[in-house]
Amino acid sequence: MNFHFLRSRALHLGASLFMCLYLARLMAGFQGIENGFGWAWAAMALIAAMVFHLTEPIIMAAYIYTAKAWHWHHAISALFATSPVILLGIYHYFSHPKARQSSWSAELTSIFLFILMLCLGVAMSAAGFEGIENGIGLVWAVVAIAAFTFFRFDLPLGAGAYFHATNAWNWHPAIAVLFVAGPIICLLIGCRINEELIPGPFVEPLAFQIKRRN
Repeated sequence: MNFHFLRSRALHLGASLFMCLYLARLMAGFQGIENGFGWAWAAMALIAAMVFHLTEPIIMAAYIYTAKAWHWHHAISALFATSPVILLGIYHYFSHPKARQSSWSAELTSIFLFILMLCLGVAMSAAGFEGIENGIGLVWAVVAIAAFTFFRFDLPLGAGAYFHATNAWNWHPAIAVLFVAGPIICLLIGCRINEELIPGPFVEPLAFQIKRRN
């Protein structure tokens, strides 16, 4: 077996795993939204995710649904909800011609930090949604999700996550602040360790991007 054959087999395996996880996440997200809002809203979220790449509602619903209905650990639910993004980001990074210029320890550390960034981002957004829903109502929670999905305005979700962590989970305020700022902290540290691996925004397709140098 030569290198090109092995790489082709790895790509086929990765593509199959990606599609399985992507479809499973869609199914879990659809069921989560259907249970909370009805099948019409679930169908709209599914169409938005597949046609317009607006995947935030599906990702958050998949995270919440697997944690509550399937009784998964929150860390496993977060990995499941972000797994297609993780696979796509790793593929984009290692297929880039300028990648692999850092040491292997820096690469692994930075990739781990970016994966942690995605998982914390999903957990923080879900906590923000529940915090706003419990505090001022479901309508405002939906508005906060819409503001994040369409305008990348996540301040309401961050505030909701802070109050939810302190009030519902009884966390210390300092720990709650670290939880809300966790994605940004992981991003900054990861970019500092490995300047070749730069994650894109949490949208379209939520994948890592490579910083092109002149």
